[in-house]
Amino acid sequence: MPLEFGASRMLGLSPEHLLLHLCTHASYHHGFEFGVRSLVDIAATIRHFGNALDWAVVERQCHTWRWQRGVGVSLSLARELCGATVPIAVLDSLDADTGGSAIDREVIDAARVQILGERQIYVQAESHHSPLC
Repeated sequence: MPLEFGASRMLGLSPEHLLLHLCTHASYHHGFEFGVRSLVDIAATIRHFGNALDWAVVERQCHTWRWQRGVGVSLSLARELCGATVPIAVLDSLDADTGGSAIDREVIDAARVQILGERQIYVQAESHHSPLC
């Protein structure tokens, strides 16, 4: 997508492809080893683009590229831990296409342990209404 910075013009990622990049980078490329930082980036991207983010494009690309698991886990945890406004219908769609294994509870729990480590006990005691990010 064309971008302009002052007098400079260049190509950049669309909001949807930026979000997909952040999700796959966190999950597939780094296995959530950078902690909550990746989820903060995902949540901030969703917050920044708001209604301009086309969730149908995100879903379609996930299905086409078979990224449902990594993106689904990333979005689920960004929603849970950082309050990202990820529509439940999107998460359900990513999960349904894989027979309910894309956002499997065990996968989410393993990713949460990787992200939070020892801090997980504290987070579980927190209310879901007060995100960490």
